[in-house]
Amino acid sequence: MRIHCYSSIPLEEDEPVPAIRQFVAVLRKCAVNTEKAELDVNLIGSSKRARTTVQEFQPERAKGAGFERALAITEELTNLGVAKIKSLSFMLSAQGFRWKGSREGTEARFALLDAKVFQRKSRFDLSAHLLFEAADAKEAFIETMLAEIAKATGIRFELQASQMQLGADEAGRATPEELLVTGLAFAELVERVGEKLRKEISLANVPHLMTAPEAMQFVFDPKKMGKSVKVDFTRVMRKWAKTEFPEYATSPNEQNEDVLSKTIAPDVLMSFSVDKKPRAFSKEFTIWLGVGLTSPRFAAVPDRPFLLWLNLFRLFGIGPLPMKWTYFTEADLREALSAAAILLRKVLEVFEAEAAQMGRAHERRLSEFAGPREVSAKEAHETALSLAKAWAEDASLQRITSNAPMTWYLSPFSAVLPAINGDGRLAMHGGWWLHFYSRSKRERLYVTVPCYGPIAQTRVDAPEGRQWPSDGDQILREGWLDSVEALRLARTAAGLSSAEETQQFELSSRANVAASGVLRPPFREGMFVMEAAWRVLFSRSSEKERRIVNVMVPAYGGGAAIVEVHAYDKHGRPTPG
Repeated sequence: MRIHCYSSIPLEEDEPVPAIRQFVAVLRKCAVNTEKAELDVNLIGSSKRARTTVQEFQPERAKGAGFERALAITEELTNLGVAKIKSLSFMLSAQGFRWKGSREGTEARFALLDAKVFQRKSRFDLSAHLLFEAADAKEAFIETMLAEIAKATGIRFELQASQMQLGADEAGRATPEELLVTGLAFAELVERVGEKLRKEISLANVPHLMTAPEAMQFVFDPKKMGKSVKVDFTRVMRKWAKTEFPEYATSPNEQNEDVLSKTIAPDVLMSFSVDKKPRAFSKEFTIWLGVGLTSPRFAAVPDRPFLLWLNLFRLFGIGPLPMKWTYFTEADLREALSAAAILLRKVLEVFEAEAAQMGRAHERRLSEFAGPREVSAKEAHETALSLAKAWAEDASLQRITSNAPMTWYLSPFSAVLPAINGDGRLAMHGGWWLHFYSRSKRERLYVTVPCYGPIAQTRVDAPEGRQWPSDGDQILREGWLDSVEALRLARTAAGLSSAEETQQFELSSRANVAASGVLRPPFREGMFVMEAAWRVLFSRSSEKERRIVNVMVPAYGGGAAIVEVHAYDKHGRPTPG
């Protein structure tokens, strides 16, 4: 497995010159130079003075220079005048070296990040990184090495504050097929539990519970602007969790202390998390559920479970925007949490019994699941349309995108899951996601047609006037090109071979603002000139750069494809390409 440890370095002074000096000083004191060591100086600014300063300083000099020379170039930044420094943001990074006290074969990174644009209380952030391979997270050398690094540098890395990624085909770990069937079993569980809950539980009249559009209207209510009442959400929520769900506890190694879990079967945890966005305009929360697999087959270590997550309201057919509880005062919050506890207990009663079977889901065979559906976009549309028409007679297609549903769960594993094959049809891990709109219901329906597993449906409210161009403007008329033909045209236009991997497909209608003329409120349907097109994305990555080719193919033919090529270096900065 590959382990990535982090450590935050306290700043001596949160100002540009001292921060840059500390960045250089730490590297001179703590770094072991190697042949791969390099330093990157990235200066950002939009003003005329900033652009002139960047041109004069020539930060690219650090690229390819020896490590010591690159440090000297970086230190020259401290000699810039006050006005020049004030005009810039600084992003400095070093990699390819080793920390003193570390073993041969480890990799170190060090970064100074400038958050000037975000206007935070603390502008700069210094972070140290240590990356290494290990057969197991409990190998004795790890703790010894971390102690040696701390002794030599003063930088304290902790194994708990780390990411662990399992390698492909690692002995004793889940195979690609086992990962796939586990995800498919979870998808079946979600549909099965959801069907039962929708028959037994109504979401009507749940106190403080709102749809996503209603919650946004509540949060941005002009009557409450400037009258915010401070509420300590974390304190109230944690006390609520201990009182209402005492059998659930925080994992000792869980990086998010508000994820609560309990064991429901051997190697299986049931988890939930109360999700609230931080800071302003955030007096709303929702709940996520998870099934955690703790066996060595799936988990890097037992207290780092492999989690299969979903939003609570996905079980009620609501998504991708979940429902939320809202509040204004602490009394409102307590009422909302009480209502949430009642609903959550009812859901967990059904969900836990089904989730307990997930420990052996990997033993199933792919042939047990619905599929394969190696379908094109048009064939997926034919399948989804009958479901959409059953939902609403006036259901109309707005968008089709490709996706790989299992990607959501696979962060602990180094896996590449193509959604579309070389012919413009679904690959084993892929799916087509179709968006429909109903004027009569003022709702959107989302239908996922996967290669394997159950076809799934979710819906969200879509009130009029919430966006422009409107939902009606985005409806696609019949006669659009199929994905097979769109891929062929895209490859021809971009001069790409069939070996080039397709990363993303999207069929949608977007506004051509330039062609729409002068736009003034009140906005209304029909004001915008809409252009329907397939957008096909090809991507190729290496250690040094990433190259993206985006091809826009007219959805109904009759026009030339538009090709855009973007190249980025390893730091995500645009490069000539």
